[in-house]
Amino acid sequence: MALKLAETKRVLLLSTDPAHSLGDVFGQPFDNTPRPVNGAETLHVREIDARAEMDRLRQTYVAAVEEAFARIARAAGSDLTAFRDLIDLAPPGVDEVIAIADVADALADGTGGYDVIVTDTAPTGHALRLLQTPGVLREWTQALMAILLKYREVTSASSLATLLVQLSKRLRGLQDALTDPERARAIVVARPAALPIEESRRLIDGLNRLGIAVGGVIVNAAGRGRCRRCRAIARAQAAEIARLPDAAIIVAPAEVPPPHGVSALRAWIHGWRQSMS
Repeated sequence: MALKLAETKRVLLLSTDPAHSLGDVFGQPFDNTPRPVNGAETLHVREIDARAEMDRLRQTYVAAVEEAFARIARAAGSDLTAFRDLIDLAPPGVDEVIAIADVADALADGTGGYDVIVTDTAPTGHALRLLQTPGVLREWTQALMAILLKYREVTSASSLATLLVQLSKRLRGLQDALTDPERARAIVVARPAALPIEESRRLIDGLNRLGIAVGGVIVNAAGRGRCRRCRAIARAQAAEIARLPDAAIIVAPAEVPPPHGVSALRAWIHGWRQSMS
């Protein structure tokens, strides 16, 4: 989908999946720095390095804590240790969310060089956790700010106060973008079988609760063929697809082996079709 969009737009494809599947799909290595796809220069890929992002946040946060509490000196007492330890209580997914928020900021203010961001998440549970994290993380940030108010006379201009305010604003901006159907849509990817369809139904319910618009469903690896067994499989798959909630449903055909590389992906997308179920 990102490859198709890149025909007319500048697209950044983000992966939060630690399996590095995008490198396998395109047949080239990617890392935490956006890099162009060979044969599709308007499409850049970045595989978020969660550990590196968390280390960067931790170093910035701890340095800011040290600077803020240096102003308080002896009055801080045990609060200094407690405040430093609070970074380890940040909700899971903070690393990925902050990386995505940074990219979304760049897109919003026109400095990122991209028209569209496509984020390829890991499966359902991880995706929902990731989408819930901006709100949870913003609450965590505001709790830190509330504690910091105890020392507002000496820390109001500190780098820690600035860091927390900026982080809260970025997270709020990301929340606003995710819940604005004009700016963000979720595309659910399913397989035409009972368990994946049920999981996708739960994902759609979760997205609805979060106020995130669902732009459509892609049913991947649907079988095609004319033999008796193929027709029976197709009927069973159609029955499962019919269980999906009302949405734009696109069926992507099964390919053996799966398509790899720009040319194969472009050829494969011509076989996608709208479901009439």
